[in-house]
Amino acid sequence: MASELLRPADPGSGYHRVLARRRFRYIRRDPAHSLRITWIAEPVVCPVCETDTDLQLVLDERTDVFVQVHCPRRHTWSDPAIDPAHFRTYSRLQWDADPDPDRMWIIDEGFGEEPAPPVDLEEVKAVAKTVGRLYKAKAKSRVRGAAGRPVRAAKRKARDAAKQPFTAAARALRGRRKGQEQEQEQLAAQSGRRRVQLGPDGKPMKVPSVAKYRKAYGAPAPKKGPACLVCEDTRTIPGTHISCTECGPA
Repeated sequence: MASELLRPADPGSGYHRVLARRRFRYIRRDPAHSLRITWIAEPVVCPVCETDTDLQLVLDERTDVFVQVHCPRRHTWSDPAIDPAHFRTYSRLQWDADPDPDRMWIIDEGFGEEPAPPVDLEEVKAVAKTVGRLYKAKAKSRVRGAAGRPVRAAKRKARDAAKQPFTAAARALRGRRKGQEQEQEQLAAQSGRRRVQLGPDGKPMKVPSVAKYRKAYGAPAPKKGPACLVCEDTRTIPGTHISCTECGPA
């Protein structure tokens, strides 16, 4: 069945297929009128799920006696209420580039897919107004942006000019600090000592010696230890009679 649905319509070879997005109607004669033939349009509805839109109607003149209707929910049935002759005529009218006017009566009586609803002019006007306001707002924003661009450029230049003295002072301060650091490194390299710390006046700070710090805090001076750490100046290895070879001849 799926392969048949994928087959394109070819009314010339007897294969008719119509896809109805809206409701599809068939016509039947009105029994209330006997002197004049009148037709009543009835919609095609799925007998299982009562779906009446997105239906596919297929008629193969070689194998089908009635029109086969396919529901979008995969329901399929043969509808004897649809006249195959009417369906063939409608299918050919859909494909003919120059339809026969004598066959157009079937569409005038209501056979086939329902016509599209009329265009709501009020809705079209509302949409047009909304789109117009949107484009108008965009145009205004572009005009304001183009007009304010020179003003923003002038403000930026004035702000940069006002920042120049502060920028120059900050640059000079950074250069001075860098020069002091370089001078300190040169002094340290010349004296061969550690880095000399500079005071607020830019002169090297005098750091007191360790002895003065020890005297100020009352810390005792370290005692002098033995010259030989192996025998502790006893000339023999502790606990033995072996002479120490680290502080004397072997």
